[in-house]
Amino acid sequence: MTPFFITTLGCKVNQHESDAIAACLEGRGWHKTLKIRDAEVVILNTCTVTGKAASHSRQQIRRLAEHNPKALLIVTGCCAQVEGNLISAMEGVDHVIPHKDKHRIPELLEKHKNGAFPVWPSSPNAEPCQETLFMDIPAPARDTGRSRAFLKIQDGCNSFCTYCIVPYARGRSRSLNPESVLEKVKTLTKAGYKEIVLTGIHVGMYGADLNPALRFEDLLHLLLEEPSCPRLRLGSLEPMELTDNLISLLAENPKIAPHLHIPLQSGADAILKAMGRPYDSSFFAERIHAIRNKLPHAAIGTDILTGFPGETETLFKKSLKLVESLPLTYLHVFPFSPRPGTPAADFPHPVPVEISKERSSLLRKTGENKRLLFAQNLVGSTIEVIFERRRDRITGWLKGLTGNYQTLLMEGPDSLLHQIIPVTVTKIREDGRLEGQIS
Repeated sequence: MTPFFITTLGCKVNQHESDAIAACLEGRGWHKTLKIRDAEVVILNTCTVTGKAASHSRQQIRRLAEHNPKALLIVTGCCAQVEGNLISAMEGVDHVIPHKDKHRIPELLEKHKNGAFPVWPSSPNAEPCQETLFMDIPAPARDTGRSRAFLKIQDGCNSFCTYCIVPYARGRSRSLNPESVLEKVKTLTKAGYKEIVLTGIHVGMYGADLNPALRFEDLLHLLLEEPSCPRLRLGSLEPMELTDNLISLLAENPKIAPHLHIPLQSGADAILKAMGRPYDSSFFAERIHAIRNKLPHAAIGTDILTGFPGETETLFKKSLKLVESLPLTYLHVFPFSPRPGTPAADFPHPVPVEISKERSSLLRKTGENKRLLFAQNLVGSTIEVIFERRRDRITGWLKGLTGNYQTLLMEGPDSLLHQIIPVTVTKIREDGRLEGQIS
């Protein structure tokens, strides 16, 4: 069996695609190794969402080439798409695969292994991705040792926020047809997965490109009608897409995990406008309260950027005040990192890096306080937990995930591994994880 090594940077969509490529190769008889020096082929799936992410992608390329110079090194992903010329010229890189050909990597490698001299795709010429078709990686369902699977139902983005390179890297929004989504859900369920995470670059735009057009909630209705459908978890949704109907659907269906991630980016309207975000802070706040009223125990997370050009101390305090006032569960906070090729990279009034980091630190402290408060409110309650197929490495206890996105540890026999169990939360551990016992 030919050994290969694959590593991934960036989002859950990238991770899903890497998992699918690995599954395809293993289905063809290849062997996935965790040791780069043992690999004959090395694949890097890159990220370029920020300037810092792109720099990290290039660092990883150099590291991989240095650790195994004899391996065939293939670079794909978003950074490969928008910096194809630069990456193809880097020492050790053999092939740069654009997004539209990512699904062909297993086929190309199989031909290469068999000495068929495949025609490799041309390196992307630093041009925006023009892809308009949903290109699926037809991976077989397999036992990954995890209890939940990621399913990509949508790709690309039409929003063109001023700080974001993703629409140029991944192309326009496009959807997997609902029949295929349902079939994949059935296949993953038969393979034993207890939870399926519906992912995409802009999940809430699902179906808008189909003929006839669909809404994301139409897809959810279809999946919920399938008797074997396991627990569903939703990927990130924009505030405008969280309609009252969708919130009610989540509240009325226990098969949908009570967990929503809704990006805010800034709590200051002037900054939201400069970012090209199509809502204001009051609309965001109203949607969060609407969710909390219908789903009192749901986990609600958000993303926030600090140090966006033009963010004065007054505007930052507006963001901080808004976040403090909202019933959020956790925050993902990122200092602004200008991405060449985006309008915001050339905006005036940049914020010094140190100030941006200080603001991030303040928001992270706020986020940690909110996370702890949410966990404390769960103590004494009974919630369903999906336990993993393997025990926690540190404690040796059973480890699982609650519907509202909390990690829980519990003593118990192996017979409870990979099971859905009602558990009473008994305490919060020092490491922030929950402990529980069978109800």
